[in-house]
Amino acid sequence: MAWVCLGLPAVAQESFSLLEVQVTANRYEQKKTGKTVTVLPDSVIRAGEGQTLSQILQAHGGLQVLGSGQPYGSVQAIALRGAGFGQTLILLDGIPVYEPAGIGATFDINLIPLHTVERIEILRDGQSTVYGSEAMAGVINIITRKHAAQKVQVSAGATGGSFGTFSGNAGVSGTLRNTQYRAAANAGRSRGFSSAAAPENSTFEKDGYRHRGVDLKIDQKITARWNARAALNFQNYHTDLDEAALVDDKDYTYTTDNLRYGGGIDYTLQRGKITFNYLGSTIHRTFTNDSADVSPAAWSTFSKNEYRSQSDFFDLYSHISLTKDVNLLAGASQQTQRMDYSGYEIHEGSRFDYESLSGHLAYIHNSSIYASVNGDWENGFGIEAGGRTNFHSGYGSTFTFTVNPYYVIDERLKVFASYGSSFRNPALYQLFSPYGNLNLNPERALTYEAGFRVEGEHARDFLRVLVFGRKYNDLIIFESHGQAPWGVYNNLAGKTTHRGAEVDGAKRWNRLTAGFTYTLLNGKVAKGLSTDEINAFLRRPNHSVSVNLGLAVAQRLTVGLQAQHLSQRNDSFYNPATYSSEAKILDRYTLVHLQAQYRLSPHLLLSVSGQNIFNVEYQEIYGYNSRKASFMGGLRANF
Repeated sequence: MAWVCLGLPAVAQESFSLLEVQVTANRYEQKKTGKTVTVLPDSVIRAGEGQTLSQILQAHGGLQVLGSGQPYGSVQAIALRGAGFGQTLILLDGIPVYEPAGIGATFDINLIPLHTVERIEILRDGQSTVYGSEAMAGVINIITRKHAAQKVQVSAGATGGSFGTFSGNAGVSGTLRNTQYRAAANAGRSRGFSSAAAPENSTFEKDGYRHRGVDLKIDQKITARWNARAALNFQNYHTDLDEAALVDDKDYTYTTDNLRYGGGIDYTLQRGKITFNYLGSTIHRTFTNDSADVSPAAWSTFSKNEYRSQSDFFDLYSHISLTKDVNLLAGASQQTQRMDYSGYEIHEGSRFDYESLSGHLAYIHNSSIYASVNGDWENGFGIEAGGRTNFHSGYGSTFTFTVNPYYVIDERLKVFASYGSSFRNPALYQLFSPYGNLNLNPERALTYEAGFRVEGEHARDFLRVLVFGRKYNDLIIFESHGQAPWGVYNNLAGKTTHRGAEVDGAKRWNRLTAGFTYTLLNGKVAKGLSTDEINAFLRRPNHSVSVNLGLAVAQRLTVGLQAQHLSQRNDSFYNPATYSSEAKILDRYTLVHLQAQYRLSPHLLLSVSGQNIFNVEYQEIYGYNSRKASFMGGLRANF
């Protein structure tokens, strides 16, 4: 969708202009690309004051974030174009982030505070050639805030509203000769609402949440050609979610600590740049089910589970302009992951320890070499073509490729197509847990898309229409067994196919801007993955629509409206009374959100927002609540 212009809040997304908009789809800035890119600029991020990153993505990205409407701290799962949850790669400033201890190894976007985000780029379709594992449906590149140009700039923000929610952040940034710096801190809490849905005539307790964190960045220009970077981020949150659907658990809590650290070096060539990046991450999660509230049906009176993980990612690549029309990207990456797990429960006064995992055994290393050539000629023709060879300590090697031609006609009409392959490595839990399988292959997919984009007289007026598809091999599933250890992870033998269409566009009339996205999803899932009651996909709709409107009411006042509609979806509910899974249907729903911003002075910005203003009752997951009508207000200052 189209960019929010002139400070309009949350109007629409920027799906780059054919003319002058810079994107980093191939790890370096470029004005044109054959990729399908959506950009959420700073104006959209700031208009979302008081919201979470997942709420911003759900409202503007043309994608589904499962859990975005649930209590703070809930698991957030991203489905891009209806792909499986966990098949979209998250990048921080262009660097992949992972959570090795998770069952699906997908990064928890709860750990990214919105006040640190300046811009978001969403790349659809398989991107494994450039970005590696998990980029089967695309990537979401979250670009953090840059340093202020002056010597010292102080910023602060505070928001509060429904469900007893309050959050605040403060920071300082600036430029001192050849040194750029940024330091910020954040904290907040919410009384929340019950995570689990309550039966009629019942009331469940509220599930609260609190968080805190710090963010540090420094860039040092060493010489005209050499530049060094370093960053450190720590985030902690504690939440009181319920352990299961339709069950009020008053003392089930979990705590998460995440420390990220890294940096890099850039060397500017006469016709390009060489870049080295490193990112390390440690995550510690503790799940505790205390003994103050024990369900009559519970087997244990107390349980505790701890997950620890460490990941290290190294990447060295070079972008070189071979000619004025042809660019080469080539690089190599190395990644290591390890996890530790321990847990126990108490039953009738006796302690039972779970089978633990050690990082000395639950460990993988993965390396890749890759290259991509991008051509953009004056006659309007352009193409990207590349490949990646991936070496994994478990399954061996795999190869992916991409071919992405496009043609621009009269600077207003672009036709494009892409065909390629992508992959997703098995998670450590799927390999080494009691249910693990060391013989797992990576998930693989062949992807395609084709379409056109036409622009109006205004550079940000456009219409884009495309079709897309994926064909999966070796999807990883959990197979239940009737004896210990009660199940195992395996590659699915059958074929799974996704196909669909996407239409999006934007239009501006003087002070009013409008944008929309419609996604149609269909396909066939191999036997054992779906009930086929509504469609072939779990919790993903056949039809999804988002509409964004923005109006500059006055010089200082702007307002925005977003509407989202999701059609019916399948779900599966595990019934503890029958020890079996039951098929469920989640009803369609339409949500409407409002936002407004008023510039009190050059240094003060007031924002208010209303989420789900018509108080629609809906469920993203069967047996769990989603947020009813809520309102937030905030104030941001920069000096």
